[in-house]
Amino acid sequence: MHGGVSTSMFSYEPESYEGLFTQAPSGGTAPYYPDQDLFEGITSGTMGVWVSKWERIRGNIRATLSETPVFDRGRGVPVEMGNSFNTEATINLFPTRSLKMDFGLRHSTITRKVGGGEYSSATIPRIKAQYQFSRSFFVRGIFEYSAQRTSDLVDPVTGYPLVACEDGDCDLREGSDANDFHLEGLITYEPSPGTVFYIGYTREMEEQEAFRFRDVQAQADGLFIKLSYRFRM
Repeated sequence: MHGGVSTSMFSYEPESYEGLFTQAPSGGTAPYYPDQDLFEGITSGTMGVWVSKWERIRGNIRATLSETPVFDRGRGVPVEMGNSFNTEATINLFPTRSLKMDFGLRHSTITRKVGGGEYSSATIPRIKAQYQFSRSFFVRGIFEYSAQRTSDLVDPVTGYPLVACEDGDCDLREGSDANDFHLEGLITYEPSPGTVFYIGYTREMEEQEAFRFRDVQAQADGLFIKLSYRFRM
């Protein structure tokens, strides 16, 4: 078992928030600059447990509870405070001497400190399997899914939405909803040091609803090959 506590702070000058405004229901806007005292003395605590002595199965679980700033990522500045809860679990399986499998799951949520309500959440499972046919030849496959959601940015005092304005045009700092997953396969052959052959394939996909695996759309494909040979003189 292990754990730790840390403290951090952020501080930004007013010019860092230039172009960021609150938008009232009437349509009027006012410059937004949060009280920087909100971002001082931010505490975080972590606790974890791991198992590493068993032959066939190992793993760890870790949880972190912390105060965290909610950032406007477009400008890189914090706009309000939230409470964050993160958990991560990993299981490593060794069914045979040749096969290794890793299962991982990460989940995090940020709840608004003022007014409550969830600002963001993310769930990311990951599976990795590797089979060693011989000392020089192995294949590996990876599957990772990422379901992430964020809400619109708001002024925590008034509850009015935040907008970014430039040259008279204003855009709401809207949230996002993304459900992406990644597949990867790799074949590696290394008969001697310096002589290596790799061939791998990756595919990026997305869907509208998390973990439904329906109406899946491919976003990108990649194929890579590497051949290296060391000449000995």
